[in-house]
Amino acid sequence: MDIQFAEKIQLLFDTSLKGYRYIWMQLKRQYHLSINPKTILWYMRLLGLKSLIRKKHLISCTRQEINKKARKV
Repeated sequence: MDIQFAEKIQLLFDTSLKGYRYIWMQLKRQYHLSINPKTILWYMRLLGLKSLIRKKHLISCTRQEINKKARKV
């Protein structure tokens, strides 16, 4: 594990609390590093970092549920 790279990720995460995509863009802009975003995600998992903004989980409907809703209308 590259300690200097992990410190940069920790520093960017402490300033923004955003996800690995944002940290990836900031590393490209500020430090001119071209690294795979999934590598950054791997480092964040090792460091125990989770962003405050979580991905939304969509709930899908079955055809029966859609038909029941349509009949009520």
